[in-house]
Amino acid sequence: MSCRLCLEDGGAQELLSPCACRGSSGYVHAECLVQWCVCQGNFRTCDVCHQPFVGKAALLLARHAFQRADPLGEEHPEALAATYHLAQALAGEGCHKEATKLFEYLQTIYVRKKGVSHLDTLAVCSSWALSLSALEKYEDAATFQASVLTQLRSKVGSDHARSMTEANNLALTLTHLGRHDEALPLFREALEFHERTRGARCQEWITAANNLAGSLCKAGDLEEAAEVFARAVANCSRVLGERHPLSLKSTSNLVVVLHQLGRMDEAAEAQAKLVSLFEEAHGKDSQQTRRAASFLELLQGPQRGQKRAFGDKKKN
Repeated sequence: MSCRLCLEDGGAQELLSPCACRGSSGYVHAECLVQWCVCQGNFRTCDVCHQPFVGKAALLLARHAFQRADPLGEEHPEALAATYHLAQALAGEGCHKEATKLFEYLQTIYVRKKGVSHLDTLAVCSSWALSLSALEKYEDAATFQASVLTQLRSKVGSDHARSMTEANNLALTLTHLGRHDEALPLFREALEFHERTRGARCQEWITAANNLAGSLCKAGDLEEAAEVFARAVANCSRVLGERHPLSLKSTSNLVVVLHQLGRMDEAAEAQAKLVSLFEEAHGKDSQQTRRAASFLELLQGPQRGQKRAFGDKKKN
């Protein structure tokens, strides 16, 4: 593998997979990516696949943009946008404690400058609630999300993308609280909206499908969960590529449900694909690859045992 910008191999520098680009365009050195984004003046989306940057690359670029905006002053619009960008990137990498501090800071400024019901203020509150939920502060998150959803339905209407996104977020938090009867209708509403307005091959639909399937699992409806996860995997691979974090997450979720249903052949086939992708991205000795390979062995073990037992019965 080589960097798509300088065309040199990884060497001592790690090659990042920053977006949905595939093949020879899928990898880049961190330093090369930063320099390229500075030239382009865009630290958020790839100029080739036009998808948002993800993972380590997203956080690296967000920190760089934040530092560039620092001389402008804390309340300069560009500085506030860079702070929000960094908070979202931190949340995307699981750094929710750091992210919540930035979201709370932004919320205070936005309420004072724009008002509590301004769409920008509601966006910050929504992101803050997601990080609170990730920190398992579900009651606080649900309170924020219910308030944001009510205000969005009033300002932009129920049949609007932002309202549906917030409905999806609230449903996810309600699922964590075990309130499945409240969560599932919201998930279905969001999924139907995205499929009707943009089709099933968009990232919003894929996210909503994953969340619905996850809630179905917790509610005990594994068969429907497997169907929804399978659709999410297929569409995510087509839209974002097999190596995209959302594709990997969808596939991993599908494997777990298939395992719970006892559909070992299908589970092992999907898990083998995951192992191959992890080996390609991280190497055979990475913790992620070893963990995936161990689960594959678990899936294949009972399968081999059943085949041997069946063969013994035929001989008798």
